[in-house]
Amino acid sequence: MTEAKQRDFYIDTVRGLCVFAIIFVHTVFFSGEDYLPNFVRNIALFFDIPAFFFLTGCTISVHKSVNPVKQMAKLLIVFFIVFFVLHLFSGSYYSKVILPLLLHEINLNLFPVFSDAYWFVPVYIVGLLYAVIVINYLKRYFLLFLLLIVPVIYIVSWFYTYPFGYEVLGLKFQQVLFYFWLILLGFHLYNKDSKQRLLFGIFLVLSAVIGSVYLDVFSLKLQLYKFPVVKLPYFVISMFSVGLILIFVREVKENFVSKIGENAIYYYASQGISSSLIFLLAKHISCNIWCKLFVCYVLNCVTALILGYIIFKLFKTFGNYLVAEDKRLF
Repeated sequence: MTEAKQRDFYIDTVRGLCVFAIIFVHTVFFSGEDYLPNFVRNIALFFDIPAFFFLTGCTISVHKSVNPVKQMAKLLIVFFIVFFVLHLFSGSYYSKVILPLLLHEINLNLFPVFSDAYWFVPVYIVGLLYAVIVINYLKRYFLLFLLLIVPVIYIVSWFYTYPFGYEVLGLKFQQVLFYFWLILLGFHLYNKDSKQRLLFGIFLVLSAVIGSVYLDVFSLKLQLYKFPVVKLPYFVISMFSVGLILIFVREVKENFVSKIGENAIYYYASQGISSSLIFLLAKHISCNIWCKLFVCYVLNCVTALILGYIIFKLFKTFGNYLVAEDKRLF
């Protein structure tokens, strides 16, 4: 079977749209921090990184032969090499160049968005590791139990301020649990029949809307409920994008956006670089705030696409010396 036949272009297309959504998030949170109202940043978080994790679960449900260890290695190596190259320009201590390989937080003075975006790598690796264990080695009823109990944990921890001080392989338990749960949710729901998918999607969207109103999320700074650990308001709004993904499942042909989604790992790395550059440039752009947002976002997208394509081509040419090719998760 050819790779084209193996791929689900709907998943690739949505993953590509997620890349553009992440670029928007980093545009409004970094270069837009000084001039945009808070509600714009809150809206941006409705379609954020959780969709990537959910789509990973969807992909596993379609391609049960995916090798997660290979995907973890590829993600780790791509970010390490990009980090190493950026290190040459940042003036940081060279003794810290090995930090990405240790799943440790990083700090590049000239590329703050790339540094901040790196949190995704250790959380993705640990979340995927545990999700694959549950999917491949535990009984189905245990997966269903986890799908039900994890939302309850976040609700209880919110209303009763129950402290979860545990760590999972050096990461905050409450952070990993949410993204691990999203992978399981994608795996469980994506292969449902179209009517069930639609009903689940509508339920999740309505839950997100009702929960957002109840929690009055637009009066909050939602970023504070995403980091350092996920809390209920961010959990609730994330169901909006997950629900939309399920509602709009359909046959899609290969397209420009799906090609970006197929190689999302490279564009996720590149947007960290481009967003850092736009962060430096934005202070020199003087115009109406909406015009400035439009200019910054377009410039960010164009720069990220160019850099992502360059990174992709370099790894396509030389990456096979490091990692065996298997792109189905990214």
